[in-house]
Amino acid sequence: MYKELAQGFIAICCLFLCAGFASAQVTSLSTSNLIPVASVELGGPRINACSGKKLQGGSAYVTITSAKQTVYKKDSRFTQLFNRNRQVFSSYTVSAKYRTEDYSFSQVSEPVSLSGSQSSVDISSNWTLFNRVPWVINSAKLKMRLGYSADSTTDAMASAFSKITGSLPSFTLSTGAAVGLAITDTVDKLLFASDRSRNLLNASFDLPFAGNPLCDGYYAVFAAGDSNLYERYTSQTVVWNGSNLKYNDSSIADVSYAVIRIKIDDKYFPEVRAAFDDYSRPWSLPYTAVLSDIVELAYTNDINVVRLKDSQISRNLAEGRTLLSADRNILSSEQSEIHEYVNTQARSALEIVKKRIAGKTITPEATRETLYEMLAKQSVLVSQTSSAMAINALNSPTSLAPAPAALLAEALKSSIDKIEQVVQ
Repeated sequence: MYKELAQGFIAICCLFLCAGFASAQVTSLSTSNLIPVASVELGGPRINACSGKKLQGGSAYVTITSAKQTVYKKDSRFTQLFNRNRQVFSSYTVSAKYRTEDYSFSQVSEPVSLSGSQSSVDISSNWTLFNRVPWVINSAKLKMRLGYSADSTTDAMASAFSKITGSLPSFTLSTGAAVGLAITDTVDKLLFASDRSRNLLNASFDLPFAGNPLCDGYYAVFAAGDSNLYERYTSQTVVWNGSNLKYNDSSIADVSYAVIRIKIDDKYFPEVRAAFDDYSRPWSLPYTAVLSDIVELAYTNDINVVRLKDSQISRNLAEGRTLLSADRNILSSEQSEIHEYVNTQARSALEIVKKRIAGKTITPEATRETLYEMLAKQSVLVSQTSSAMAINALNSPTSLAPAPAALLAEALKSSIDKIEQVVQ
């Protein structure tokens, strides 16, 4: 990916150096605040603006998606752009500070022609800007821009940026500050700061908004050559229906507007066990190894293996906890829940393994019953390989009859005691 980004930057910079500025002076559109709007989707009930979850401190995750951006091209400002082949493109940028680091992420659309008989044109939709970002950040901002240029070279640059930004992962605290900042800085310098493109949309907002909580739902920003044209739309009567903004049951088609979706989640994972379905997490493997090792204690006849398991499990728990604590995408409260879930599963599995010891020895019957119960548990933390090995042991008479059984029972009890001390 980094090689492709570098190649893209080189191509864009070459375009910038080889072409001159040819854009006429244009006054920006008048722009509204970011306004919460009601929504009705898929035939469901109407959801009033800001009637759902509200962001409370750093206890939630925030996702911001651009739902739609529509340009009303018969606006008086656009009629001042005399180039009949005029094109526009949209740009969204989110930025924030986490501890001492600056983060930023930008998306640029393909340029869209304003020619044709239609009164409006859609130029962007369905970009995930923030992706379940834990709200431990500060100085968060959202900037929407509408770029205009009569310069074909600038159009080519916007198109190149569209391909590059479209290939990047959404903004998270682990996708890397350096690349996101480099992209945003280059977009600013080559498309806007140089005046190669005119920004027709003065839409820049702090998140959360000053004096108001950030709340779950849809938001709209309106723009027009004259603010009087959109004043009536800044009320609660505007509804997003999943594809268009409506006012008094009629689609809004006489001003430009953008719609974003802000989603607030209390948890990153809908339930704790779902955390281990994400194999990309570096802490998932050592945590999974903990339960797999305990399953092996239910059938192994190797005393040396049994004696090693307590230190191995302790090491994997510590590694899992260390890697989980370093995962900046997960709030510390949820990290604690994930770690405790592993400990709870481990304690439960150890109670099953104890049943393998009958008195002071290990019998085939006790091992068989232990394996049956362990396999029935079907923990999400047990790998398929470990389950398969347990099934093979269950079907192998040799595995069920250890010798010497008394020494193995003693080693197994000692290992269980040590593991229990670790997971308490």
